[in-house]
Amino acid sequence: MSDARPNETASFTTLLCLGAVIVFRSATVREAAETALFSAVILLLCAIFRKAGEKGLSLPRILFCEWTATVFAVSVFIAFALLFPSERSTGFAVVGEILYAFLFVPIVADRLNKRSHTELGRTGLLWLIFAVTILSLSAVRELGSVGTLWGTKVLPGIFGRTPYLAHDSSAALILAALLIAARLVMRRHGGEGHSFMTDRELMVEVPYLDVRLEKEHFRIAFILLLGTLLLGATVFSGVYVLSILDLPAFILPPLTVAVQALIVGLVMTLIGKGMNRLTEVLRRPFLLPLQASVVLLPLRFLFEKGSVTGALLADGLRYSVSLILLWFFCVGLFAFIRTFKRKMLFGRRPKSVDGLPFVFIVMSLCMIVLTSLAWLLKVTV
Repeated sequence: MSDARPNETASFTTLLCLGAVIVFRSATVREAAETALFSAVILLLCAIFRKAGEKGLSLPRILFCEWTATVFAVSVFIAFALLFPSERSTGFAVVGEILYAFLFVPIVADRLNKRSHTELGRTGLLWLIFAVTILSLSAVRELGSVGTLWGTKVLPGIFGRTPYLAHDSSAALILAALLIAARLVMRRHGGEGHSFMTDRELMVEVPYLDVRLEKEHFRIAFILLLGTLLLGATVFSGVYVLSILDLPAFILPPLTVAVQALIVGLVMTLIGKGMNRLTEVLRRPFLLPLQASVVLLPLRFLFEKGSVTGALLADGLRYSVSLILLWFFCVGLFAFIRTFKRKMLFGRRPKSVDGLPFVFIVMSLCMIVLTSLAWLLKVTV
């Protein structure tokens, strides 16, 4: 695949995923530093092995990239835990601190498919901008929300008076504001400030969806749900095995990807060439990481206290319901995104807001609504 804009350092997909990483990993400076180190390793590997993308990323390569990302994330997590001991999540709650690694799989696929983006100079510039942004934003959020930097109190009584900054929606709003400001500055200096922030190929003027194509999407989503339930049952069983053997929970994400590879291999063997559309969907670099995240994310809340309760049937039922609801939420979200790409749905937006800034504004609003719903359920149930 050739680059549409050879003078760019990163594409819309890369910037979107990096922005999501910043939103979810900038609550504290320590968390941001851990993420910056991980991103340096991943982006450097993209630059070193950029020739691997000449023939595109096949399913085995995507799965290998996914597994490698989780292994590196676990390694960085262990290194920070040893070098900077502090109170961190325990038990299977640590799984939630490694899920950000899956956001880098589409980045790797995107940059390998656009080889000019993987040059060392452009890779270094991209990482520098990412590291400065996430570290600066994390410092503002940690100081404003709890009045600390890397866990150390800073001027008590002055900082720590804005608890909203602890919520990830604040990061999405701040990031949107920074993108709008960057776009306006570039425009003032004669640059086309909107080119790399808008996915022009996916923006269309038609405000409605293709019903036939949407039915096919939902049919494939149902097939993938069956595979997700099988993967979830295996992972849930692995949780109890790890608890019995007293093994660390952070090895669960790499094991999940390994099991996922076996299931995908089995499915591809069974269907052969009979369902080309499913094969094409599975090759999308965001789908398999999303499936693994959906399987692992409920464990973060199900075993939030750090240990398995022992109530196998009750925990299994809660996990299954959470898994199904989360999967349908993702399906509905993607249906909304496909509709959202139709620009006329929300009217004509200012060019300064269009593209990535608008995505992060909508993301912030969605997180606020979901948090409110979760609070209402907690109060009423």
